Amino acid sequence: MSWEDTAAGHSVSVLDAAVTDGGAFHARLPFEVVRRYVDARGGGRLPDQLLAALELRCAYCVGVGLAAPAPAVAPCAFCRGARVWRLPWRGHASSDATIQVPNDLAKCTSLRENTLVRLHIWDRLPMAEKVVIKAVLESNNLLPEFKSAHLAHQVGIVYLNMKFPVWRNKEKFGEFIVIGALPMEIIAIFSKGTKVHVRQGAKETEMGVQLHQPIFHPIVQNPPESEVVGLASMSHLVDHIAKKFTSSWNIEGPMRGKSSVVLYGPYQKEAIARGVASALNIRFESTSALQLITDYPDDSVAAVNKMFAGRGPSVLFIDRFDDAAPEAGRGYSRITDVIAAQLKLTFDKPTENSNFIIAGARWRSLVEPGINSRIRDILFSGPEEEQEGWDSAGNILRRLMTPPYDADNTRWSTPNVVLYGWNSSQMWNVASSFAACRSLNLVRVEASQLRMLYNRVGAVAVSDMFLRATCERPALLFIDRFDTVGDHPLIDELCLELDNLDRQVHVCIAVRWWQLMNPQLLQPGKLDKHVFCHSPALKLSWDAVGEHLIQVIIFTLTQPAFPSIPMYMMIIGTWVGR
Repeated sequence: MSWEDTAAGHSVSVLDAAVTDGGAFHARLPFEVVRRYVDARGGGRLPDQLLAALELRCAYCVGVGLAAPAPAVAPCAFCRGARVWRLPWRGHASSDATIQVPNDLAKCTSLRENTLVRLHIWDRLPMAEKVVIKAVLESNNLLPEFKSAHLAHQVGIVYLNMKFPVWRNKEKFGEFIVIGALPMEIIAIFSKGTKVHVRQGAKETEMGVQLHQPIFHPIVQNPPESEVVGLASMSHLVDHIAKKFTSSWNIEGPMRGKSSVVLYGPYQKEAIARGVASALNIRFESTSALQLITDYPDDSVAAVNKMFAGRGPSVLFIDRFDDAAPEAGRGYSRITDVIAAQLKLTFDKPTENSNFIIAGARWRSLVEPGINSRIRDILFSGPEEEQEGWDSAGNILRRLMTPPYDADNTRWSTPNVVLYGWNSSQMWNVASSFAACRSLNLVRVEASQLRMLYNRVGAVAVSDMFLRATCERPALLFIDRFDTVGDHPLIDELCLELDNLDRQVHVCIAVRWWQLMNPQLLQPGKLDKHVFCHSPALKLSWDAVGEHLIQVIIFTLTQPAFPSIPMYMMIIGTWVGR
């Protein structure tokens, strides 16, 4: 299918970020364009796993309604003779009214900032059976480095003379050009089954033969920002850790395992680690555990060995530790399973007493238990009175985590959840932290605003909300203060959307009591998981209040002396306002 946007030309903006979506290149279209495209397909929603090609033509070259058509012979001053660009599109929407293109992709295709273009979308593309490529610079050798799955993940589409960048382990590897493809379609899909041949001089060799498949691990996005903790708390932690390390320093000869501490919490863990190094008067080194997450298992094993090898007396601080070594089923993929296994072996090896490790994590409950058992001490980076609340949030996140849903482990199964309790900000913190752990883009909506918009424009308010979330997939749609909806007609539209939800879009609703929600939303397959966002000790009493409230509502609805709906809304409104 092809679709042409008949609206006026669109401006192009070039993003600073070169690679997004865990390593894939893709363009982003304005939301209004996405909506028109969905309507042209018959309405509803974007198809799952959409991969389409955007054909951008220089608006001045085509000269439709513009004052400066291109000369007949000389190159257009605006596109410099390029005239047409073809880019992969995976259904994402831009944050403004422009077509957004990653920087490296724009450079490869000679697409400049503020270029004015006309848009054509090609979808339902044929699969490419064979592709022949060659390096722009002969020094780039793809044969020992990649399989076709790697290029299919990053590039997505293929056409003759296509020039594209390639990244490996979050670093640019080189640029390549397509010199042949079968079938000889204008544009085709670059799939995992596509055979890729690399031309090097007169020699042509198939790429990636007898190599294991890459493991694409989503890059954790939007980590919670660190806050500031008092100097007294910092000094106490520095003294405590320094004494621990000093006691192991005095042991003669190598000792089993490593002198190590997990420092978890929201506060400045790196500053505490620096203080420990200063107190011991030894070198301080800092790194991120995300460097261990690579595309191939062998590279991750080598990265772990390199991180701990050849260090003299020093304090090594490893940040984001729970991202690289989470518990199985709590945010892991096959690559983190490899990392965790290698870390266990590394922590078990004898070590010199002058090497000290401080691992920074957000929540202790998300770190692989086998690694926690090999750590000498686990400390909270903040005041004692805040530890219980932080651990509670970590346990809530742990209950939300579920195992991967497919063999590739490229994404994890994420339930649609009702978060309930009296603290709205706590529920928002849990949702945003969960989205960061799952590498989900967070889309937040206030239920009261959604209700007002529904009253003005009808069902399109709900469908637009889900379409926006789909355009950000993988995404978490967070609907806050849902108590204000009551039994509003938009419930029917929500149920319809939940029944047809994109598998890379997940819904999280925040309420005071899940018992007061419309039963349609609580049916299996919709919002059938309920998580209490506070201390487990208070859960039973809070649930009891919810059960009593629903009994009161049922009683008032059955009494002829009271108008049913106003009384129902009055009770709900009274509790929401508290």
